[in-house]
Amino acid sequence: MDLTRTVSHPPMPHPAGRAQRPDVCLKFVVACILAAMQGHSPAPALRRYASPDVIIRLEQHAMAARSRPRPAGQSRHQLRLCRVNERVLEVALVRTSPGRVRTVALRMERDRGSWQARFIQMI
Repeated sequence: MDLTRTVSHPPMPHPAGRAQRPDVCLKFVVACILAAMQGHSPAPALRRYASPDVIIRLEQHAMAARSRPRPAGQSRHQLRLCRVNERVLEVALVRTSPGRVRTVALRMERDRGSWQARFIQMI
């Protein structure tokens, strides 16, 4: 799956508000993970793309991140994807910032035609 290609038109939303394509769901969830790592609460729209357990973990991580000092400088991130089968993707997100490397394991599953993040582990 090529997540770096540019889409010339926005994807059509699923009637239930979830993403029919895994790349749409993944991009939104990754943006929320990166925001939580900076101490920001996940976007309310994340309920469409993630299970309640994932949202709770991100909120907890954002609260903990607010109490830590943030190092100055740019951060970068990389994604590694593994398609387990046609309904399951496992993703490793590695965020590198000055003086710190963080890794996140994410499992996404397709249910009734839409994708949702079902498990997250912040390492």
